[in-house]
Amino acid sequence: MMRRRRRISRPKKNKVSILEIISNDLFVSQILPRVASSSMTGIINLKLSCKEFNKIAEDKYIYKHVVLDTIPTNPWNPTKEEKELLNKCRESTNSESMYRLAVAEYFNQINPDLESTHKNLDIAMKQGHVGAYYVKCIVLLLSDYEESKQNGIKMIKSKLMNKKRRLRSRGNLMNQLNVTWVRNPVLKERRALCCTAQHDQKVVQFKTPLPCGEEQVDQCEACIADKELAYICAKYNWAPIHTR
Repeated sequence: MMRRRRRISRPKKNKVSILEIISNDLFVSQILPRVASSSMTGIINLKLSCKEFNKIAEDKYIYKHVVLDTIPTNPWNPTKEEKELLNKCRESTNSESMYRLAVAEYFNQINPDLESTHKNLDIAMKQGHVGAYYVKCIVLLLSDYEESKQNGIKMIKSKLMNKKRRLRSRGNLMNQLNVTWVRNPVLKERRALCCTAQHDQKVVQFKTPLPCGEEQVDQCEACIADKELAYICAKYNWAPIHTR
């Protein structure tokens, strides 16, 4: 007669959630912002993985660091999810969101709100958004006030003397202007900033910007300013339909 083996009952191991090991504060302050700043898809997948992550990822600090590279700068028909995401990023003063808002405010309007434009650019600049520095320069250079123009030239000297940085910032701005109406009339009324005779042969003419990627030797910060304005002002494309 065979004896039955006794089953040894072993204590069940309690499943430990990662949230019980790592504090919520650590997730919000370090882990999730890194995920958000490297991939928007990553943070979305993380939110879908469990209820706890979804709740934690709703913190404004997370949305402040979300990258928006997969969302078009000017989506014609944004989805409900895209609208919700963009609104939350804006409420959280996300640097890219504030940059896009400032560009739309300044270039898309016939009478732009300059105070709001500068405020949003300053918020993005404080977070190190290089494109915001570039747009800030353009806005200052197109100002009616000589002091503002000089501040724009000084900003070029301090922040945008690197050609690669200027090209990248200009390219990002041009991409946004390529898909929208550029209606600000100051782009048609600009004046030369460099008036030194010896630089005449080096300054790009006002309405004939160089092909993308070509660079001339710049003689001074004002020459650089004139060249950048030539590219941006050539984007003015507002042609209102006059009705009889």
